[in-house]
Parts: sequence; C-alpha cells; structure tokens
Amino acid sequence: MKKIIIPLIAASLAAMASLKASPYPKQAISQPSPAPVVSKIVIVADNAAFTGKCPHKFKFTATIYYTGSGKLEYKWLRSDGGHQLHNPTIQLNGGGKETVTYEWTIGKNFQGWVSLETVTPTPVKSNNANFQLTCN
Repeated sequence: MKKIIIPLIAASLAAMASLKASPYPKQAISQPSPAPVVSKIVIVADNAAFTGKCPHKFKFTATIYYTGSGKLEYKWLRSDGGHQLHNPTIQLNGGGKETVTYEWTIGKNFQGWVSLETVTPTPVKSNNANFQLTCN
C-alpha cells in the first residue's frame, strides 16, 4: 500500500509544480444589487374636484421614492374595489424617484379615492388620492 501512495503524491506534486499562472486576468465576481427599498409613495389626482360633462377621465400620478435597484411590482387600489388584471412592474435603478400614472373614467356622480401599493419586494402603501365628480 505504501508503495502506491508515495508515487501518487509525488505525481500530484510534480503536476502542481508544472502549473503556470493564467494569462487571463481574474474576473471580478459581481454581487447582486440590493433589492429596491421604497421609503414613501405620494399620489395626487389631477383636477380632483371636477364638475362638468360626463363621462370624465381622472388621472392619478404616484411618485415612488426608493433606494437600491431591481424590479418593483405594484398595484392600484380603488375605493370601488376595482382593480387591474395584472400588476404592473417597473425597473428601478440606483435610487431616487419614479413616477407612474393611472387613469379612471367615470360616467356618473361619484366620490372616491385611488392609492398605490407595492407588492414586491415589500409592501408599502401610498396615501389615498381623494376625488369627486359632479356631472352636469
């Protein structure tokens, strides 16, 4: 047994000694970016108290303040319980703020609100943007 082990060790040491440094530079291993962290969401309704011809389209603008990078999934919430079939996603890069919009057309007198809530990576909810429609 000893006669076999010593030649194997000697052969392994000889093979390691013959190795040369690679001519290729080492590649840096990239670290995954931290997931985005939402600090706050502010939403406003354009022309929040409208009186006039119906139907009327309300536009809501949400500003999302965040740090980090990555995909952010969100959903719009409405006072009437209505919702979108699919949650939108946006790509956030490095921190700052991102603006998203939502439109809702209403055909009769109505008072309500819209808000935005992030779904992933963590849930954060905006204020409610209140609005009122009075049809003539």
